[in-house]
Amino acid sequence: MNTPQYANDDAVGGSELSGKLERLLPCPFCGGEPEMLHKGNKFSAKRSVTIKCKQCRVQRTDAAMRFGMAWLEGVATDHWNKRSNVKVTGAEPALSAERPR
Repeated sequence: MNTPQYANDDAVGGSELSGKLERLLPCPFCGGEPEMLHKGNKFSAKRSVTIKCKQCRVQRTDAAMRFGMAWLEGVATDHWNKRSNVKVTGAEPALSAERPR
């Protein structure tokens, strides 16, 4: 069975957790600075991490019940930093106004 990289909060030091915030990429929409918000703790039944852009306020929330906050921060950071390699070259072709006969 594979163990998640951040499964045990006690195994991850505080300096490593604070380093996660430094590794967040800028907002994919406006290039603004992201912030990480926490809800819950290791004693609460549900915990969540929200990463939100301070400028355009787009946000992404990841939640967990089974794993610790350190694991959740790792997952949220990985999801925020994931970018598409698709290049947009132009608009889609317009649909024809004619009805098929």
